[in-house]
Amino acid sequence: MDEDEAASLIQGLYRSRKAREMVKQLALLAFERVYDESTGFYFYFNRQTGESSWEAPKLAGMNAYTPRSRKRFQAQEMKRKEGTLKNHASMTKDEAARSIQGLYRNRKARQYLYTLLNSIYEKGYDEEGNVFYYNHKTGESSWSKPVLLVSCFEC
Repeated sequence: MDEDEAASLIQGLYRSRKAREMVKQLALLAFERVYDESTGFYFYFNRQTGESSWEAPKLAGMNAYTPRSRKRFQAQEMKRKEGTLKNHASMTKDEAARSIQGLYRNRKARQYLYTLLNSIYEKGYDEEGNVFYYNHKTGESSWSKPVLLVSCFEC
């Protein structure tokens, strides 16, 4: 295996991991862990479908899920980004180039996801101007914005 093949393999593995993390995050946005005082157990509520289940969603890896508030999550993200910005000042040219390449690939991945989501969902309006969303894959319509579209911040 030459250097280019090895680099491609490593990049593919990294992208696969990031894609799995993204799917997990999207699933976490769809599900809410709720405590049932009458039984003393947690159940899992799907915000998208309105269904609930006693079993944790495997896709979200919620068996070890610890709820976090949105404000706490945003604060942690800001801290992470601030630390990243401080680290950029001490980068070598090679590290800076790789960072820029990573940012570009990240943007292209978001654009691909946006295109993919647009091929599945169509935004429509009823006679009164109310917004609904039509899923081409399932043939279902919904008045609420699908979780995948909500989580795709201006892809």
